[in-house]
Amino acid sequence: MGSPLFVYIASRFSLLSTGSRRRSGLTTGIVGVALSLSVMIISIAVMRGFKEQIIRKVVGFESAITVAVPEVDNPDPTKPHLFDRVFLDDVRRILPEGASASFSLRHPALLKTQEAFRGASIKGLSSDSDTSFLSTCIVEGELPDFGVDSTSTHIVISKMLASSLDVGVGDRIDCFFIGDGTYRIRRLKVKGIFDTHFAEFDNNILFGSIEMLRQLSSMPNEKAPLIEINGLKGEEFIGETTQELNRLVHDKFLSGELPFVAHVVSIYDSGAIYFNWLALLDTNVTVILVLMSLLAALTLVSSLFIIVLRRVRDIGTLKVLGATDSLIRNVFITLTMRILFAGMLIGNVLSLFLLWIQQEFSVMPLDPEAYYLDTVPVSISFPMILLLNGATFVIAYLILQLPSAIVASVSPARTINYN
Repeated sequence: MGSPLFVYIASRFSLLSTGSRRRSGLTTGIVGVALSLSVMIISIAVMRGFKEQIIRKVVGFESAITVAVPEVDNPDPTKPHLFDRVFLDDVRRILPEGASASFSLRHPALLKTQEAFRGASIKGLSSDSDTSFLSTCIVEGELPDFGVDSTSTHIVISKMLASSLDVGVGDRIDCFFIGDGTYRIRRLKVKGIFDTHFAEFDNNILFGSIEMLRQLSSMPNEKAPLIEINGLKGEEFIGETTQELNRLVHDKFLSGELPFVAHVVSIYDSGAIYFNWLALLDTNVTVILVLMSLLAALTLVSSLFIIVLRRVRDIGTLKVLGATDSLIRNVFITLTMRILFAGMLIGNVLSLFLLWIQQEFSVMPLDPEAYYLDTVPVSISFPMILLLNGATFVIAYLILQLPSAIVASVSPARTINYN
């Protein structure tokens, strides 16, 4: 089966022209489409990169989901409610594949050296803790195995804290832990330094052994006031798992197996301020997509008019030969779509090349204090690029329907002397 007649006729017409003005007009159409598509692809890739990196960092510090007992629900602060190993195993059984759950414990501390002192919160880690994020942020030293006794006095601090306390790997810090109307001192050794460029967390959190914190709090082994769930991929899994955990906590409390009310908090609640900021990025990207779509549409319509002006005599000839207005419209829409395809090809190649350069060499830096990242992040999604290309094609085709009606106004008698 052959191609439609309008496709065949369009293939016999050349877009090249000897007139410099007309040729430059068509070139402008190709460049306009290429730039518009490039900006759209790059905007989406950068937006996805920001989201992935910020979510990764927030989850790395706070965990995807936390099961905890708020202090206001505990009538006796000297006897904190604790989760046991049995409940932890129940939590693990309802998690999707690839997710993990572990005990967690935090304790405020005053860090003191001969030169300075700082307040911070020590987060206790164990052999079950998910340290995949923290391990990628180590810039000096190493991440200890907090599952062995020999690391109970080891800590990992941020580059910001290390700088303000004037310490490095191998140095010791006096840590003052306040509780029960008194304080306890532990001399802890810096084994590693991390840097996430996330000042809100880097300035306030360091990592140590959960067993050391249990001893300071006179807390039994195999128990903790927090359970952290990590390894959940995407907002949908986090939302579904949060609902499952809420049902589990509710059932356990009603059955008496859990003697207190526990709260299940997802990262989208505890880190709402960051996700609201990311929502603004979505708005900005939407504005960019709309503006670039309008630019591409205007350049294509201009290109269509240029092609029609170049082919006025051909329009008259086709009408004399009996061609309908619909056929002629499709011919010129097809010619304009050739410009669209050329622009889309250039735009895809250009944007992917620029994204690859940024991904591999980080040529565009950022201010970490303002953006929590030291370089512009990119996340290339080929399904998203294909979807954007498909949407561009469909929208362009629909937009060209109206201006292409200009061919109906061309009179064969007037085209004879047209130059």
